[in-house]
Amino acid sequence: MFDRIRYLFGLYMDKTISAAEEKELAELALDPGNKDILLRLEQEYWEKEPLVAMEEEEAENFLSGILDGRQPVIRKFHWKQLVAAASILLLLAAGGYLMLFNRSVDKTKTPLSQEQRFRNDVNPGKYSARLMLADSSIIILDSAAIGELTTQGNTSVIHQGNRLIYEERAGAKEVLYNTITTAKAEIFATELSDGTKVWLNAASSIRFPVSFNDKERRVEITGEAYFEVAKDVSRRFTVLANGAEVEVLGTHFNINAYTNEGAVRTTLLEGKVRVSGKGTVAMLKPGQQARLAAGLEVIDHADLENVMAWRNGRFYFNNSNMEVIMREVERWYDVEVEYQDAVPHLFVAKIPRNEPISELLKLLELTDRVHFKIEGRKIIVMK
Repeated sequence: MFDRIRYLFGLYMDKTISAAEEKELAELALDPGNKDILLRLEQEYWEKEPLVAMEEEEAENFLSGILDGRQPVIRKFHWKQLVAAASILLLLAAGGYLMLFNRSVDKTKTPLSQEQRFRNDVNPGKYSARLMLADSSIIILDSAAIGELTTQGNTSVIHQGNRLIYEERAGAKEVLYNTITTAKAEIFATELSDGTKVWLNAASSIRFPVSFNDKERRVEITGEAYFEVAKDVSRRFTVLANGAEVEVLGTHFNINAYTNEGAVRTTLLEGKVRVSGKGTVAMLKPGQQARLAAGLEVIDHADLENVMAWRNGRFYFNNSNMEVIMREVERWYDVEVEYQDAVPHLFVAKIPRNEPISELLKLLELTDRVHFKIEGRKIIVMK
C-alpha cells in the first residue's frame, strides 16, 4: 500500500496524474489508516525542495487546486527561506483528508482582510538577557559594552554581543553564583568556566557557579536550554530543572522545563545522560527523550527537528495543536493570546523565527481552519 500511495503522490506532485489516479489517491487519503503515510511523503517531498515557497496568492491557488482536484503549479524562488506549502498545512486531525479533497475555501468567513487584521505587526525576539552577579547587582546585556564586563572571584566575565564567556584565572576559587535570565522575546548564550556551552530560549534562566569545584559541576535552569557539555571524566555535570535532575560527563542535550508545558522534556542528541525524577531513573541514548510529569517516561524516537528548531532559528510544528503553537508564539513575540473560538485541528508548518509575527499567522491561515487578529500585543485566535 505504501508503494502505491507513494507512486500516486509522486504523480500528483509532478502534475502527471490521471483523473482516475487522482480519484484513487483521494479515496486512499480518506482512510485514516493512511494519514501517517501521506504525512511522511509530504515531509520527504518538501525536504527535497528546500527552496520551494509561495506568496500568499500562489499558495491560495495551490490550495484551491488541491481542493478542486486540479494539479499543482509550483514556482521555485527564494523568499525569506519560507516554506509555505498549503498541502502540508492541511494535514489536520480527524477528517482532515475529507476536508482536503472535498472542501472549497470559504473566503467570506472572515470579514476583515489580512491587511486590516495584521496592521499592528509584532517583531520577533532578539539576543538579550539580564546578568545577576554574586552581589545581586544587575547588568542589562543588550546595552552592555563589548569586552570584559567584570570579574567574579578569579573568573573574568567577557561580553561578546550575543553571549557571555567565563574565563577562569589562576588563584583561589570562591563559591560565587551568577544568573542569566531571558525575558519573553529574548534568547542568549553563554560559555561556562569549564568550556560548556549553553543556549537559553525565551523566558528562561540559568544559575551557575562562576568557577566549578573539583568534584562536580552543577547548574539550575528554568524554561528551556540547550547544552554542549565539555567532557570531564573527573567531574559529572548536573542540571536541575523543575523537579528533574540530569547527569552527564560530556554530551549534547536539550531540556524543556517550562512550567506551562505539562512535562519536563530532556532530549539527547549525543552521548549519554541519566535522568531522574519522581523516584525513577532512566538512562538515555541519542535520539531518546525523557518526559517527567506524573512519572518518568522514555520516548525512543524523539522528533529532534522539532526539539532543536528554536536553537536552529526556526519554528517547526509537526502535528501540533493551536495551544502548543501559541505558547511558543507568546514566548518568542512577548504577546498575549486570546481564544475567540476553539480550533480543534493539528498543524504542520515551518518558518524562520526572525520573521514578524504576521508571517507565521498568514502561513497558518492558508489552511482556512484558523484566522487571527492583532490588537496591540494581543493575538486573537478565531475560526
